Amino acid sequence: MKEKFEKENTPKLSNLDVKGREISGLDPKFERFTVLQEGEDYIIREFNKEVVVDSKPQDHFVFINPEYGDQGYLVEAPHWRTITREGVNASIETTVGKDFFYTVNTKGVGYLKPTLKGESNLDQYSDWKRLDEYELEGVYGLGDKEDFFNSDGSVMQKARYFADNGLRTECYWAIAKLKNVIYKSEKKSIQSLQKEGVIPNRTKIKPEIALRLLKTNIRVAELKDSDSSRQEVLMREAFDVFNKETKDKNLDLPELHFDESESWEIFAKEFTKRMAKNLAVLQNLGYIGWHMHSANITLAAEIIDIGPYLPGEDYKKDEEFIKKYSGVWRGSLKDMRDICYDLKFLYQSLEEVGNIEIDTEELQDSLVREYSSSLDEKILEKNKSMEKGELVNAFAKISRAVLVENRRLQPLKSGFDIDDWGVL
Repeated sequence: MKEKFEKENTPKLSNLDVKGREISGLDPKFERFTVLQEGEDYIIREFNKEVVVDSKPQDHFVFINPEYGDQGYLVEAPHWRTITREGVNASIETTVGKDFFYTVNTKGVGYLKPTLKGESNLDQYSDWKRLDEYELEGVYGLGDKEDFFNSDGSVMQKARYFADNGLRTECYWAIAKLKNVIYKSEKKSIQSLQKEGVIPNRTKIKPEIALRLLKTNIRVAELKDSDSSRQEVLMREAFDVFNKETKDKNLDLPELHFDESESWEIFAKEFTKRMAKNLAVLQNLGYIGWHMHSANITLAAEIIDIGPYLPGEDYKKDEEFIKKYSGVWRGSLKDMRDICYDLKFLYQSLEEVGNIEIDTEELQDSLVREYSSSLDEKILEKNKSMEKGELVNAFAKISRAVLVENRRLQPLKSGFDIDDWGVL
């Protein structure tokens, strides 16, 4: 009876997932981490030798250890399995010019929701098994090989391919296979945790950990969901990153100042142009993102978590993604819709924090013009995916509906379809 009572009353990590992103907007909280040891705890599977960084990768492979960790990090919502170290200077040469990054983000550091919820820590949970939104088995807080390798190859190479074509995105520095992690304050092997039933004992689940470089890890969703005082902190950081990039790339842009309304307008305009080009780059290359929501867009206009992004040809005859409406793939239309909502949420936040009035009609016009000029008819024709005129026509209608007319276009994952939008 005692064992049955203890089993039924043991806290479960799934109890923290009742409302999906329910940690959004919570204040950052301090947590302890332990640095994992190369060779003993992990083996680097891929390493990006082309990146120049002013620190060692070994310093950033960390794992949560609430009781005895000797490294301190701030856990920030909505990041539930990644930790960020700012103040890093990194760069890489791409075919479209040198790019710069100011943050190292470690993905797969253990489950961080218990810390943010403030009611417990990870050490109180015995079972790390989880089911994702697609009902697939996984592990709370750990990265898996499938996060970093998809049907079109390594995410490190994919990110480089995107960057070489002008996408503002993450740059993977190192990806490693995990041998040991911290479990209830002790180092435990992945193999032993599988035998004990802490994580699924399946050959498909291969825990890994990765380092990626970003300009900032602050997401649009984080800005949108925070209170006014937190929003101010986030936007000051966003302005700082904007100014660093302007200086490092010698861009023809003025330095932004938090207390000047003109700076907020410049930020909104430049962010809009950068997102328009991002969308055009992906569609030039024939890729469908499907996950371009505001939690995957940083305040430096970077599109991240690109692992699941696939070329349309990989979907073959899957109508969920490549059925055409007005000549445009369903998945590409969803990406257009998501980009518009990312901008909508950003504009609303900028108005609140910067105390300015956004001219959505002017920005929507700029968005479509930049998108149109960034589409490459020759590349589109080569990929045999979609035609420029039909893409621009669809994006103009969708962006106007969302940004100017303030119409609600239902998310396709909720059982709605393109026809329900009443736009095309």
